[in-house]
Amino acid sequence: MEELIITLQTQLATVTTLTEIVRRERDAIANNELELLQRCQQEKSEFQHRLRRLEEKRELSSHGKSLRELAAAPDAPAEKLFTLRQNLQHALRELKTENETNTLYLKHQLAYINCFRHLAGREQRTDGYTKTGRVNAAQNLSYAMVSVLA
Repeated sequence: MEELIITLQTQLATVTTLTEIVRRERDAIANNELELLQRCQQEKSEFQHRLRRLEEKRELSSHGKSLRELAAAPDAPAEKLFTLRQNLQHALRELKTENETNTLYLKHQLAYINCFRHLAGREQRTDGYTKTGRVNAAQNLSYAMVSVLA
């Protein structure tokens, strides 16, 4: 039973750390910090792997029984098990919310970028310049950007 409690506490700590990483990831997205975003992705992957291993360990130590069944056993620390279960559920909901927020934020960022990519990538009907060398009024936005930069 003690091994199960230690595993649940470790799972809770891992989920809490994962939530902190996801929050740092959101800051990296907001500030366009690619290196920090990549580090966060690597850390997330590592902690997700740890969480999977801990879940397997929890299943083995509980012998396929639910926490309710284990808590009902004589001399089982029922209150401690229920508290850990509740805290873990709360931490997982928080992690899910943070992940969903980051997903929405990334989709928003990509939609914003795609808006400009679409405008910059339109095909031009004419070559961009008239016979006298002036900029054609029907030019594409991408040519205007090149002209300004040149």
